[in-house]
Amino acid sequence: MISDTPSRLGKYEVRALLGQGAMGRVYQCHDPDIDRLVAVKVILPGQLDERHAEEMRARFRREARAAARCQHANIVTVYDVGEQDGCSFIVMEYVQGEELRFFLDRGETLGDGERIYILQEVLKALDHAHTHGVVHRDVKPANIILTDDGGVKVADFGVARIEDSDLTLSGSMLGTPTYMSPEGLRGEPVGPAGDLYSVGMVMLEMFSGCRPTPEDLYQGKMKAFVDRVLSSSEEGFPEPLRAVARKALAFEPKHRFTSARAFLEALTPHAGRQEQAPGEVLSQTVISRAPLPVGEPASPGLGAQQVEWPAEWLQQVRDLLAEQVGPLADVLVQRSTTQVENVEALGESLAKNIPDEAERTDFLKRIRASASGLPLHMRSGCGTAAERSHRAADTTAKDMTAGSAGLALGEEAVEALSGLYAQYMGPLAGELVRHLRSQAPDVGGLLERLASQIPDPGDRRHFLGRARKLV
Repeated sequence: MISDTPSRLGKYEVRALLGQGAMGRVYQCHDPDIDRLVAVKVILPGQLDERHAEEMRARFRREARAAARCQHANIVTVYDVGEQDGCSFIVMEYVQGEELRFFLDRGETLGDGERIYILQEVLKALDHAHTHGVVHRDVKPANIILTDDGGVKVADFGVARIEDSDLTLSGSMLGTPTYMSPEGLRGEPVGPAGDLYSVGMVMLEMFSGCRPTPEDLYQGKMKAFVDRVLSSSEEGFPEPLRAVARKALAFEPKHRFTSARAFLEALTPHAGRQEQAPGEVLSQTVISRAPLPVGEPASPGLGAQQVEWPAEWLQQVRDLLAEQVGPLADVLVQRSTTQVENVEALGESLAKNIPDEAERTDFLKRIRASASGLPLHMRSGCGTAAERSHRAADTTAKDMTAGSAGLALGEEAVEALSGLYAQYMGPLAGELVRHLRSQAPDVGGLLERLASQIPDPGDRRHFLGRARKLV
């Protein structure tokens, strides 16, 4: 398996970390043969059993094959595939921009013209893909990239269905539940109409800020949810666009738009005439964050680059900070973790960004409390000497208990938890539950680790509330 910070992936020289998730990472790399920057997505099969590792490799092959059929200005281009030390990777076009999800989470104000422009560009990408026999099946804000120059690109064909392909996993629920069509949630085959439903759900969120809850998705309440958002003046969805959204979000595929082109054309009359083209306006909004350099310390002599902060704990820190500073928390945490060596220093660094003194104090207390399960060298300096001594003794006792008894969570509970988790994470939920169970010190720790993998803070809190009652 490759190291945490590889210097090369095949011939590609690793320059920076662009992002990471439960099963892999994306690096900014340099292609020395033609002197260009590329993005390289790597899966980490060491976290999966062989059956699921092979499924992930198949998804990678599917993404490469799908993208090879879809050369289009609104689709992220795939250049190459490869493998190193048992890890598969895909080499893609490096896009300077940000996910639509980032802007929605931080409450960025987009005009109606910009929103319609984004939707139209996505539909152009899907029209091209569908024409070439490819159904994306995972259209969502995280897979829609807004570029610095005002462009829009669709990424990640990892769960795409390709006509005449043997890589489709029939009967499996693939994609992200929140944006998935009703037929996809039932595990039925998803065609082009399923992609159009997903675009409709993105449209609903862009204009109203509303998304369905797991209860809406899995308890037959989606029709009521859509009707409430599109009928209520309080949700802010523009009345002229409601008929378009209703058609895109029809429960039965046959009642939706006949094609991505038809959906696009239905939006065109609502785009309006503006002094400035929507793409130009968008380019003034989108300023992408700088990638995180690999192997370069932020401040010489600190040695902080040697600290490997647990990803699930960092997500808790981001959530705590986001309550005070909003979506900027991602950038602040990313920067601070390269400059400090322990929890106390990290907390102090982040707290400087909170204007109110009482809120700063509360934030520091909560970040110290959240760090109780971290190794002692990471918690160094956390709280008073008496508090540290008490915590260390308490942690030692817990470790002794855990070491003798292990995590008491039987297969029946694991299955129930996996079913709940799938409502938020979709495919491979059960594998993640089993993998993180082997690392967690107790049930509470397992639930926190699982929640840390859920992208949306509201969904994380919702999951934790339901999971605690379940187990």
